[in-house]
This record gives sequence, structure tokens and C-alpha cells, in this order.
Amino acid sequence: MMMKISRLFPAVAAGAVLLFTACTEAHTLAVDSLHTFVDDTEMKAEKYSEEEWDKVNAKFDELMERIDRHYDEMTPEEQRRAKKDAARYIGIQTRMGLQEASRQARQFLEQVPDLIEGFTEGFSGDSSSE
Repeated sequence: MMMKISRLFPAVAAGAVLLFTACTEAHTLAVDSLHTFVDDTEMKAEKYSEEEWDKVNAKFDELMERIDRHYDEMTPEEQRRAKKDAARYIGIQTRMGLQEASRQARQFLEQVPDLIEGFTEGFSGDSSSE
């Protein structure tokens, strides 16, 4: 009986180490994945279409769910990194949204003279065609 237990102990110990390592790696992997994702998004943000942004935002939500699931297992440093990367992503998103709003405002303002002319003609009843 003692012989069987002595053979079983290394297998149980190895299994425990693997299980502990897998749990440790899950939260570390979540933090590293978020960091890599935000770096990648920052590099490509200027080129994303609206449809690509939808996919990127869905991926961010998925990564944040993983962060939330493992948050209590993280070290304070990992928690800090996760919060910093999440805030950096929101900053990138905000910057890109403001740039798009600015672009659309410029397009609208370029059309204002024609809009004013058309409105004035319509209002005055002088709608002679060119």
C-alpha cells in the first residue's frame, strides 16, 4: 500500500502544480491579452472602418469580461495594468470619435454656402435655375 501511495504522490503533486499554474496564467493571460489588444488597436485605429470598430468594440467587451472574471485573482500590479489599458482604450475610442465628428462637421460646413443660397432662394421665391 505504501508503494502505491508513493507512486501516486508525484502525480497528484504535478497535477496540483499544473492546476495552480493554469489559474495563475488565466488572470495573467487576461491582462496581457488586453494590453496587446489595446496596443494593436492604437496602431490601427486610424484605418478602422465603422464595421471594424464594431468588431473591435465587441472584442474589447469580451476581454473586459475576462478581466472581470479574474480580477480578484490578480495582483495589485495586474489590476493597475488592466485599469490603465481599459482607460487607454476608451481614450483611443474618444479621440477617434472626435476626429470623425470633426470630419463630418467640416463636410457639413463645406455645404453651408449652397444650403444658404438654396434656402434664401426658396424663402424669397426667386428659385431661378442655373
